[in-house]
Amino acid sequence: MEKGSRIKKIVVIIAIILVIAGISLFLLLLFLPKAPTTREPTSFFDRLPLIGRRAGPQIPTGAPSAIPQPASEETADAERRRRLIQITNEPVIGPAVSEDSRRILYFRKRDGHLVNNSFIGGNEQTTSNLTILNILDVAWSPLRNRAVVTYQDGEILKKFITEATSTPKVAFLPQEAQSPVWSPDGNSIFWMTRQNQTYTLTSASRDGQNPKSRGFTTPIPDLQPLITTPDTAALIPKTASIFETPLFLLNLKNLAQNTALFAFGLTAITDENPKTQLISYAATNRLGVLEDLHTFNVQSGQDTSWPVKTLPEKCVFSKEATELFCAVPKEVPARSLPEIWYKGQTSFSDSFFRFDLKTNKAEQILGESGQDAVSLAVSPDNKYLFFLDKKTSFLYSLLLE
Repeated sequence: MEKGSRIKKIVVIIAIILVIAGISLFLLLLFLPKAPTTREPTSFFDRLPLIGRRAGPQIPTGAPSAIPQPASEETADAERRRRLIQITNEPVIGPAVSEDSRRILYFRKRDGHLVNNSFIGGNEQTTSNLTILNILDVAWSPLRNRAVVTYQDGEILKKFITEATSTPKVAFLPQEAQSPVWSPDGNSIFWMTRQNQTYTLTSASRDGQNPKSRGFTTPIPDLQPLITTPDTAALIPKTASIFETPLFLLNLKNLAQNTALFAFGLTAITDENPKTQLISYAATNRLGVLEDLHTFNVQSGQDTSWPVKTLPEKCVFSKEATELFCAVPKEVPARSLPEIWYKGQTSFSDSFFRFDLKTNKAEQILGESGQDAVSLAVSPDNKYLFFLDKKTSFLYSLLLE
């Protein structure tokens, strides 16, 4: 009996030891830190959080993320800041590269003084302190040594020729002169002379002297002449998206004319190289929706479409007319361009593009800038693009290389 009782005691002791050992092992495993896992929960209960448990550090797996990283955005912003320079912190008008191609010229809006600056700003100097208030438009000669300035004096619009010198000579154009423009060589000025309900193409010397009729008369109002060669003028009426608009080519010697372009909402600019005769234009469809930008070669008749939607007023040809630089809006309204943009009823945030007119290749120079670019000008070496922000009239310089 004693032997059997001793055996039972041993069994009980062993059982107690095993229970204690099991409890100790369970507690040890419970409180040991667990390895991280990426296992997806397989049931509703797996998805419930454990109350009181803290989230541990996230262990990177080494797999690339499909979402753009903030660093890339910071890099893009740094590149934008490096290449896009704000030259003025006040409204200006009429930017143009100086005759010696070393400075950028412009008129200050607050006093009308003609000033110049370096291509990257920070070195503004006065060219002429002639005070002109309420300047509305500036038309520079191709040589950039003279300009026709339009300003408002009370209820009257006045226009005069001024020189880009410290002591400029001033010559006023006739009050009935409209839409002045320079010849390609800068030795003549053309405008439309209004007489009752007719408009006559008129030309004069670079100083506005000896005006004479060129024999072309039309009842079409607001006709803008664009002199493409010494013997050829392009004529385009003020446009709207709901109207079909022609662009005429007029031979200044024999007054022969033909319609080069005809489209809804047609708007266009020309290059300043008489050897190339290029036109950049845009138009709308019958519903007033803006279509792709085009370049048209008057000599060859070649018409090239570019897969961007912008207005030619947001473009400029290079000096040799081998490239076209354009500001391209991120978004454009569904209808009513260009008139709602002209009236300031909409504005854009532009990217900038370069179009190679020899290879027909397009290249984005700069992504969305936040500016609504107008009055574009490019340095002769194609290294700097200048423009005004339509929303502020501040002048910017964009490094192209």
